[in-house]
Amino acid sequence: MELYHNDMSVCAQKVRVTIAEKNLSPIEHHLNLGAGDSHTPAYLQLNPKGVVPTLIDKGRVIVESTVICEYLDDAYPEIPLRPSDPFERAQMRKWTLVPDAGLHLWCSTVSFAIAWRHQDRSEQMKKWTPQVRAERLEAINSGLDAPLVKPHLHNYVGVLKKMGEALRSNTWLTGGSYGLADIAMLPYVCRLDDMAQNWLWEESEDMRAITDWLERCRSRPGYAGIARHYNTAVVANMKQHGEQAVDKVRELLSTD
Repeated sequence: MELYHNDMSVCAQKVRVTIAEKNLSPIEHHLNLGAGDSHTPAYLQLNPKGVVPTLIDKGRVIVESTVICEYLDDAYPEIPLRPSDPFERAQMRKWTLVPDAGLHLWCSTVSFAIAWRHQDRSEQMKKWTPQVRAERLEAINSGLDAPLVKPHLHNYVGVLKKMGEALRSNTWLTGGSYGLADIAMLPYVCRLDDMAQNWLWEESEDMRAITDWLERCRSRPGYAGIARHYNTAVVANMKQHGEQAVDKVRELLSTD
């Protein structure tokens, strides 16, 4: 088994948490996204979209992080990460669809507006589609004042509110068992925490249950899939600029 990934990519984090929960040990290939490693001809043969992660298992290539996680649960079922009850499994899939239905884009916009804009993205920028380049350049140049930031931030927090509601009466997002639903959401909560925006759930009655859920997630073996790869310099940068952005984030969220 081989895994092509990036240390701070939320999609790669999701897959690494799943891998760690299942006690698997793939050969790892770290890609520097800022340097354009995911757009080399060799990598594009594996993953034509030029994104991470990519898993190779028994010589077969699997892409798309949500698909990879379900594949791992099918191929290595000894430690199951999906509910056995069909209704609970359906609820799990509602959560695992959330990143692909918009959360990943909203996270990207907010991350660029707060932190990534302070890093050199010139090589990576050459590989972006015209639409992505235009949107991210706005966030890079205008920060939290970029037009897309406010609606994407509101949408991001809307997901947190739904999580808070689900966790008010459940230990985990789909009930009493930790699994792919929690793994799907964990990197996106960690990203906000890394950017010093943890006040969002810690100060809110509606979202406060996320605090204990996050601690429970961090106590699990799978969290090594995030913690072991934390880039301390990058996280320090995110935290610094995130702390500086708190007042502006509060202001954006105070109005519709």
